[in-house]
Amino acid sequence: MNLRIERIETACVAPRWGLLRVITAAGVEGFGEFTVEGQLASAEAAVHELGEQFIGQDAAALKRLARGCYDRCFYHGGAHFMSALGGIEIALWDIAGKAAGLPVHQLLGGKVRDRVKVYRWAGGNNNAPGAAAEEAAKVVGEGARAIKMNACPPLAAIDTYGGIRAAMERARAVREAVGPEIDIAFDFHGRANVP
Repeated sequence: MNLRIERIETACVAPRWGLLRVITAAGVEGFGEFTVEGQLASAEAAVHELGEQFIGQDAAALKRLARGCYDRCFYHGGAHFMSALGGIEIALWDIAGKAAGLPVHQLLGGKVRDRVKVYRWAGGNNNAPGAAAEEAAKVVGEGARAIKMNACPPLAAIDTYGGIRAAMERARAVREAVGPEIDIAFDFHGRANVP
């Protein structure tokens, strides 16, 4: 089967979700995703720039391709580069699974669980603890058993003890609103800093 990579296509769904498709000469396609919060267009540009290194290569050599791409990059890492490379590598694994007629988890050593717990995004963009608690209670009322939400207002750094106390108060209000049986995750989006 000719798994030579012919092209990489992207599609973006605002505000933050990027999808990509790697297409091989044999017609086997793999799908991946990429994102950089608030910078979807530049993440998409990174996919196309990095993708040039994969065109004409054998998708079956996915580990060599991904590692080689990483090693050739002068500035290893960075959000845009890693998101683009990760999305392409996901698509290459998808191709490998399809070519082998196996689910990808079999290629990675087999499944490790029969069930995966999922959470539902519950927002938390409003700064007031009561509003965050209302958002969480609404989502739980719709059937969610695990939720994730912002721990602080969007784009605000938590760089004071007051900010830490405010995040704790939001967490306390949410816990009181949803009860002890609901799993809660709070996302700080890298905004927590030592005062």
